[in-house]
This record gives sequence, C-alpha cells and structure tokens, in this order.
Amino acid sequence: MYFQPIVRHEDGGIEFLELLLRWQHPKQGILAANVFIDDIRLSGLALPVAQFVIERAAEIAMALKMENLSIPLSLNVFGPEMLHEEFIEFIDGVLQEHQLNPGSLIIECPAALFLSLTPQEIAMIARLKSLGVKLCVDGFGEAPLVLAKLPKLSVDYVKIGQSLTREHQHQGQFKAMVRGVVEMQQQLNSKVLCEGVETLEQLNFTKSLNTYGAQGYYFARPLSSVGMISWLKQWNAEHPTSAYSESSLSGL
Repeated sequence: MYFQPIVRHEDGGIEFLELLLRWQHPKQGILAANVFIDDIRLSGLALPVAQFVIERAAEIAMALKMENLSIPLSLNVFGPEMLHEEFIEFIDGVLQEHQLNPGSLIIECPAALFLSLTPQEIAMIARLKSLGVKLCVDGFGEAPLVLAKLPKLSVDYVKIGQSLTREHQHQGQFKAMVRGVVEMQQQLNSKVLCEGVETLEQLNFTKSLNTYGAQGYYFARPLSSVGMISWLKQWNAEHPTSAYSESSLSGL
C-alpha cells in the first residue's frame, strides 16, 4: 500500500489520502495497479482484492487517529464489484468493526462505470452512500458523457484526469470548457480535483479553473505507510493553518 495526498487550494490542507495498490514483482520491481488490474479482474479476484484493500484502509485509518492525524482515506475499486450486495455488506461490517465515522472512507471508481447504470445499480450506490461512505468519480475527462449520470448520484468528488490539465493545452477555449465542467459540478455540490499536477505552472492552472484541490508529484510521490505519517507531520508543521481543527476532527 502506498499513499498520495490530495491538497486543498484554499488553505493547503490535506483533504484526504488516496490509497494506491502496488505489486512487488519478483523481477520487475514495484508495479502500479494499472499494470495488473486487468489480470485481477479476469482471474475473478476483483472483489477479494477490493475487500483486502478496504480492510487495510480501515486499519490505517485507525492508526492515523492514534497519531492524531484523522484524515480520510480513499481507495480505488475496479467498478462493477461495488454494485454487489456482498460488497455493501462487507463495507458496513468494516465500518462497524473499526468504529469509523461517516466520511472516513472514500470510494474512488472509474468514470466509465456511470455510463450505463441500471436503476438497481443506482440504488446500490445510494445505499453505499447511506452508510456514510463518500464517492469519488475517477478518470473524469476520459469519459465526459458521464456528466449525464452524475446528477442522479450526487457524488462527493470528481477527479479531472491529467489529460485535461497538461501545459500544452492551456489555451483560452480549452480553459473555458474545463471551467464550465467545474462550475457544473460545483452546482451539484461535487468538489472537483485535478490529478497529475507536477509543476507550479500546472498547479496555478488548476487553481485558475476554480477547482477545489489537486494531487500529484508536485506535492509528493507515492509514500509508504511509514513515510506517509512522517510526511503528514512535516506538512502540518509547515502549514499550521491547514491542520484539522477540533471540530473537524470530531466529524471523522
């Protein structure tokens, strides 16, 4: 498990930490999830792997609280497994077992998942949110037609993919289009985040779009669990006004 922070534009605070699944390959070294996700899905292991990640996320959330770092964690699912009854029941059990409050866990799912939802699947997502789990649409930009589905689901976060924030695309017409997407999501009470921010210029561009926050190598490369806690403490020390207040901590 590795982690990468999502940083708010307003105060430099950490909105949440994205939990990243990595595979320590015996010959190729550490591999990113996109390299082996298809193999996991084809082998029928999508649900067990998702359950493993959720269980670890809950344990890490508790460890963070013991370090006085009550910051929500997000985790990625492959998509379809989150629409099954077994998945919902497992989430409910983990939240109760670890006594996690609403908002402690955020589920990130592919934007393409929302393109053809049945009424039953929409109901399953609503049930997941009723447990206090927040929802983040990942990879937005690769599937722009998802806009037609989002109003029914009231997602908490929308991530704009790196392909929409690269420096060579910083033209007036393109900027106006992305700002329109951001404003539409804000009207739906969704917080828009930008992925893949690597330079100060890219960060300033994302801020000019009125997005809520960003993540990327500009802030930190993926961190191990030990490195993550050290990084958070140093970040909070350097950004004292961004630390969680007592009132915000009580809601996690």
